[in-house]
Amino acid sequence: DEHKHDEHEVDRDHTHLTEELKEITSIFEFVRLPDSAECVQKKIDQSLRDVVTDGGASKDLGHKDVVIEANLTCGHPDKITAFDFGPAFERFEDLEKIEVEGVVGDRSLSDSLTRERVKTSI
Repeated sequence: DEHKHDEHEVDRDHTHLTEELKEITSIFEFVRLPDSAECVQKKIDQSLRDVVTDGGASKDLGHKDVVIEANLTCGHPDKITAFDFGPAFERFEDLEKIEVEGVVGDRSLSDSLTRERVKTSI
């Protein structure tokens, strides 16, 4: 059955992606911050989440969102004026979009980035 073959292919892809996610140990592999901010990563978590845009009716069973959450402590957070996610787009050729949410000091950040716009300012 062709449909079952596709499901096994999707399972293999998800297993590979899960293994690749486990290898991500530093958020600095994906985002550039100014050295002058003196940021140190305290925690990083990676997960996969199913994407359901049409109530599950689509045949696009294989689409997942990768969620990477990181906590950083910065000696000089005021030196952070932008986040450059160019490294993430360089590493993953099929990456389409990055949803960025965060808090830096008393400033909040929420933005959507693409290959055409890899930086977000705060």
